[in-house]
Amino acid sequence: MAQAKGTEQLGVGISKAIADEFRQFVKSRGETIRAAVEAALRRHMDNPPPLVPPPPPVYPPLPPVTPPAADKPEPKKPAPKGKK
Repeated sequence: MAQAKGTEQLGVGISKAIADEFRQFVKSRGETIRAAVEAALRRHMDNPPPLVPPPPPVYPPLPPVTPPAADKPEPKKPAPKGKK
């Protein structure tokens, strides 16, 4: 197949149904397949969809958990109930 100067061939296998629909679409608009594909590729590259979901928000770290202070005396237990 002849190739115009400054061009490169790009072979991609796509669904026959989509290819047929694309050919009909291009023909109905009086465009060439090349012009329509180049326009679609340019449009896609100029406004690409996101590749992955956005990263989760970054929250500041939580303060460390400290054990209760050993200096504090333990609370007094109530005296056992019984006879006096």
